[in-house]
Amino acid sequence: MPGTEDRLTAMEARIARLEAKVGQLARADAAGWATYDASWTASGFPVLARGTTVTAETTDIFARFLASGWWGVEAWGAWGRDQQHAIRFHIPDYRGGYVDMTLTLQAFVLPNHDPMEVHVTANGLFLGRHAVRAAPRPIRLRLPPAAIGHGDVILYLQSPEPKSPATFSDSLDQRLLGAGLVAIGLS
Repeated sequence: MPGTEDRLTAMEARIARLEAKVGQLARADAAGWATYDASWTASGFPVLARGTTVTAETTDIFARFLASGWWGVEAWGAWGRDQQHAIRFHIPDYRGGYVDMTLTLQAFVLPNHDPMEVHVTANGLFLGRHAVRAAPRPIRLRLPPAAIGHGDVILYLQSPEPKSPATFSDSLDQRLLGAGLVAIGLS
């Protein structure tokens, strides 16, 4: 058949292109391991070193700490989605004792209305209730050793009564907004 040889030649050329592409991917993967990102743990937690504060100014880094229950990162921070939102981080070289941290939070509430009450737990341990208003407010938390374990921490923020902007105005934004996270830091 006259077309068989042409098809074989075309297939061989395609195989050669695919092999070259696989080789490129393998080299890129090897280079990626050579520049391993030490800002993540093997268990999948982003590292938050003591003396560090993370804000939305560096969107990619800020987004690492948002585990679940968040709307997208905006220029100022991120709104919690619905009633529960989680933040995850790893405290490097943790050897016991209490760890102080600060969450800067805000809420979607009108200036003359009651603040939003936000309940905070760390790895299942209740840390307290905090009144959060429209203006960003630093909340100081003291993490006990029982809430830290081997350094991996999941903080849950619960906002029992999230509101949508459409509740208060002619806004088309129907999202239920829980606590807004502006910054996270360890002392």
